[in-house]
Amino acid sequence: MLALALLFGCAAREPESTDGWWDAGTQIDVTEALEFTTSSYGFDGGIAELAADVFPTDGDVFVFAPDDDYGDARCTTDTSSALPTQITGVVTIHPRYYFKTAGCTSDDEKFYGSFFLEDDDLGLFVLGDSKVAHFTTGDVITINVRGVRTRNDLDMVYAWDLLDVDPQGRAIKYTEQVGPYGVPDLGRVRRIAGTVTTKPDTFGAFIVTGDSGQAWGAALDSELNRRGITFAQGDRVTATGPILRNYGDNLIIQSLGQITKE
Repeated sequence: MLALALLFGCAAREPESTDGWWDAGTQIDVTEALEFTTSSYGFDGGIAELAADVFPTDGDVFVFAPDDDYGDARCTTDTSSALPTQITGVVTIHPRYYFKTAGCTSDDEKFYGSFFLEDDDLGLFVLGDSKVAHFTTGDVITINVRGVRTRNDLDMVYAWDLLDVDPQGRAIKYTEQVGPYGVPDLGRVRRIAGTVTTKPDTFGAFIVTGDSGQAWGAALDSELNRRGITFAQGDRVTATGPILRNYGDNLIIQSLGQITKE
């Protein structure tokens, strides 16, 4: 009898009304704010010195430190006494960029954690295969470079170790782009402003045309594509990001903080 009384007693309770404290909230847009600057970082991290010592590599040759040479029969490798060496720079995009390239151990190597590293002298594309991010945009990191390659004029760090992370949250230095992209722009952060003249395609690539008539390529990364981020023809935009050569030269956008619409 006591059990029945308790059961019916619980069933008879009225649910608490939420009218006094709950509402549907307000829909807001994600901004993913980033800070940019035209001021120098104030340090030379050795990237230009590395480039002078090892880049460009010859064709599809992979260049390694003597103790890191794969010696794989499926590709051509070489060694350089300039490797290994340490470089320091500011991370200019989050290390999640997906990049596929002809590799040493397979026809297509997929890198899911690539990023750009830049000091006051030069910028460099760094291939990464981990989806676990140990640093983010604006951090100053030091890496030990053990292998490099050049493909289609794009210089890349192919093998490296993370030595140090300084989470400074630095503003990203950029330069206004005036003329067409060229090899000196690869790996560097540029800013373009103009009208979207072709909407993003399946891979997120689109064209922004400046008021002078200069057309620049830009590309949303795979994450923004999955989120359904897009821009329409006729939109006026300003975009800031590093330049990558991969099926054309494009300014890479992986955060809404990198692009604003008027």
